[in-house]
Amino acid sequence: MSNSTVAIVISLLAPFTRAQSAVYVDDDAPSGGTGASWSSAYRFLQDAVNASAPGSTILVAGGLYRPDQGSGVNLLDRNASIRPKSGMSIVGGYRGLAAGGAPDDRDFAAFATIVDGDLAQNGVLSPGDDSFHVFFSTAGATAVALDGMTLRFGNAGSYGTDENHGGGVLQTSGTLQLSNLRIEHCRAFEGGCVYFTGSSFHMNDCVLTDPIAVTLGAGVRLINTVAVIERLTCAGDTSSYTGNFICQQGGSLAARNCRFAQAYWPYVGCGISVANAIAVIEDCEFDSLVAGGYGGGLYATLTDLEVRRCTFRACMSQAEGSGLMSGGCLSTIEDCVFEL
Repeated sequence: MSNSTVAIVISLLAPFTRAQSAVYVDDDAPSGGTGASWSSAYRFLQDAVNASAPGSTILVAGGLYRPDQGSGVNLLDRNASIRPKSGMSIVGGYRGLAAGGAPDDRDFAAFATIVDGDLAQNGVLSPGDDSFHVFFSTAGATAVALDGMTLRFGNAGSYGTDENHGGGVLQTSGTLQLSNLRIEHCRAFEGGCVYFTGSSFHMNDCVLTDPIAVTLGAGVRLINTVAVIERLTCAGDTSSYTGNFICQQGGSLAARNCRFAQAYWPYVGCGISVANAIAVIEDCEFDSLVAGGYGGGLYATLTDLEVRRCTFRACMSQAEGSGLMSGGCLSTIEDCVFEL
């Protein structure tokens, strides 16, 4: 990796600078809240985001929140999304008004904050009644952060300009940080869980389950960005043509301590597919991945590729590169294990 790329990655890891004001949301709150405290919290996440200034930090108690709930949105409107503004942090997993402790107690499992694109609440991906995107950052948004939530049932399955990208999260500018998220049952033509084309992307301690893309990147689709992905776990019933869990084109990718498991039949790169980029893949595990063409675990083309201390286990392909396939790459492969 070049010195300039290292500098870019280090700058990406620096924490965002944010305003100290906090806005509170709890789905158990009575109507009419101002968000100034837990006792006067907004009931709907949509209202809190719409009313808050750029740079606000929004703290969300455990509960169920839908994009079509709140003022100015219509029930069952597929175009309804939670739309963070520049510099905004949305942070879930708080006790809030629930009894038994302090409102600021935080536990992702005990106080699960679920942001649900399943507008009809029928528990399945339905093209007629799911939000196109659970989160969709406003045009020109920068420095957006999402932390400590479960996002599910975003369904970007139409042929429109935006409606076919990013069922869970869609952002096309600036920087995006995703931490401690579970993204489940999301679908799109590209980027089933996440679609991002901004300048820098950081994802850590997230879990992707059952992502679907018709074409590229069932899990995460990245284009011309500087990306750092750490401690990502991906598994489930997935499908895409290329790059089942991560598909990046251009820019640079650093993936560390990630696990990719149980994906079947994309044409190339069940775990990671990267093209025309700089990629450093370290301490990752690729397990039970089957490609219909090339690179069961990892596929790279026209890329400066470094792979270190990775394990490829029970990976297969119908053509070449059961564990790893690189074409037209400057490749360094060190201390990796390939197991049947």
